[in-house]
Amino acid sequence: MPANYKVSVGWQVVAQFIPVVDLWSAYRIRKLRKFVLYVYLPYIVNSAVYLYYYFSDKRFARWGDDGLAFGDPTTLVIESATTAISLAILGLSIYLIVKWSREHNRKFDTPA
Repeated sequence: MPANYKVSVGWQVVAQFIPVVDLWSAYRIRKLRKFVLYVYLPYIVNSAVYLYYYFSDKRFARWGDDGLAFGDPTTLVIESATTAISLAILGLSIYLIVKWSREHNRKFDTPA
């Protein structure tokens, strides 16, 4: 149930580091749809691009390691890029939750 009271911004930030709980924290402040659009959709696209690259490589063997996991420079670049993008998305999620939580809390500061 969405919160009809002030929420703790600190706990909202902590929730961003736990999958599924971050969705609950966005739901509490009535921003779930925007959160899914701005955070989860880019994260899913980023993961899909990485998985497509990894599994479409001709050197990839389904039942063994062909050197892709250890030391291929191209794979290292792709893994580094997707990791950087994932961390940027995490930073965006923290920024949005802090911003939206403060807006949510301001509603309860003003007299009706």
